[in-house]
Amino acid sequence: TIPNTVTDIGPWAFYDCPILSEVTLSTEMGTINHHAFKNCTSLEKINFPSKLIFIGEYAFANTTLKKVQLPQSLTEIKAYAFQDCKDLESLNFPPNVTDIYSYTFQNCKKLKDIVLPSGLMTIQNYAFDGCSSLGKVTIPGGVQTINEGAFQNSGLTEVILSDGVVSLSN
Repeated sequence: TIPNTVTDIGPWAFYDCPILSEVTLSTEMGTINHHAFKNCTSLEKINFPSKLIFIGEYAFANTTLKKVQLPQSLTEIKAYAFQDCKDLESLNFPPNVTDIYSYTFQNCKKLKDIVLPSGLMTIQNYAFDGCSSLGKVTIPGGVQTINEGAFQNSGLTEVILSDGVVSLSN
């Protein structure tokens, strides 16, 4: 349990803690910096407080999180943040997330339930690469660009593109 006096988890704070299985974050937490929980290979459960606005690169990469409930306050999830979370099955996207950065969910092999936010504008390179259980995705109307390999090696069987998409890369 991280006390309410803590508002920021610094880079590499809990990196490579293989026995850490559950984290209760401060209700005042606003930032989780890069590599904060990377390689915490037993981390299955974490609460995301309602004031959280930023998740840094690789913050939860290679953890065993299964379901992620992101707070409505969140505005930015950086590249690689959930890369190689092979047990991740579902997550919600808060409405203020406008970009899904490169490799953010790469190799999340069990990820199947996602609802992209209506305010989303860009899905960057390889964002969902290797998400082999992802079968269907609806791209909201605000998305203008889907970059190279965004859904490469995924299990997509159905893609619904809303009006507004202007650029699809390779």
